Amino acid sequence: MYDTEFIKVWKSLSKNVGIAQADILLKIDEPTRKAMMTTVFNRQILNARAKLLGKAVAEPILTNVKAFDMINDITSFAKNLYGVDRYAIEKIGGEWINKIILN
Repeated sequence: MYDTEFIKVWKSLSKNVGIAQADILLKIDEPTRKAMMTTVFNRQILNARAKLLGKAVAEPILTNVKAFDMINDITSFAKNLYGVDRYAIEKIGGEWINKIILN
């Protein structure tokens, strides 16, 4: 899984379960996550500038996170929830399964 995708998953999870729980669920510590977010944000800024100037853009970095394992952890966590919370977390897992299968 690329770092940009990981950050997108983390952001959607943190909105639903909170920052600390998202870190635990995705098995990442806060300093590592913050460093990854800074790297992704800076690369996006540089890529936007490069696109305007017609230059080459930097590719996302491949992380050591296994996408299917991460999604299995997300859906397993959702099984312990009820109602709207469960639906929201399962939806995140389902959306990412869809993106992985279609790409």
